[in-house]
Amino acid sequence: MRRYRAVLFDVDGTLLDTSEGLYASAKKAIREMGLPPLDADRLRKILSANAQHAFQEYYQLSEEDTRRISDIYRSAYRDEFFSLVEPFPGVPRMLEELRADGYVLGTASLKREDFCRTLFGPMGLLDYFDVLSGQSADYTRTKRDTIVSAAERLGLEASDCVLVGDSVYDAEGAEQAGCGFLAVTYGFGFTSAEEVAPYPLLASAANTGEVLELLRS
Repeated sequence: MRRYRAVLFDVDGTLLDTSEGLYASAKKAIREMGLPPLDADRLRKILSANAQHAFQEYYQLSEEDTRRISDIYRSAYRDEFFSLVEPFPGVPRMLEELRADGYVLGTASLKREDFCRTLFGPMGLLDYFDVLSGQSADYTRTKRDTIVSAAERLGLEASDCVLVGDSVYDAEGAEQAGCGFLAVTYGFGFTSAEEVAPYPLLASAANTGEVLELLRS
């Protein structure tokens, strides 16, 4: 693998296992909207996606109802379920060793930047990152936007960066931004190397140890 100057990480499903809180938030939003419940597989797909778009697409909601369910989902997550989170196994070691290897580290996430900062602090992860690039307060940023913003704030081109992520949205965002992409299959989106195969990528990793090995190869 070519040597990149910066490694950018998706957050939900890549660095942090936020599934419990996000599942609970989605179930509450669906229930309060009076919509049919989703099975576990469909909920997992919502976790790996932009939730607003996923709700709209699956339930064929109007613009107004899409806003309503998204507001309920976000409020429930922020106010009730935010703390139901933990790093995936090996994340602190991976970040520590990548920094020791000379990589600049950042996030490129559709989770709001202030949420990332609040979560990373108590976990001892915040100091590993040179930049946190995430969703804007009005929820209008795309994955590509977060990648380009992270690169610009680091004084780099997107092509100097590799994104590590767990979903098709990460793969597509990396391609649109012009950066490299390393897929992980332990999160909410991709579950196997076969699922990743159709997308332009450098490699796939089944755990954080493999991410570290690939970035050192």
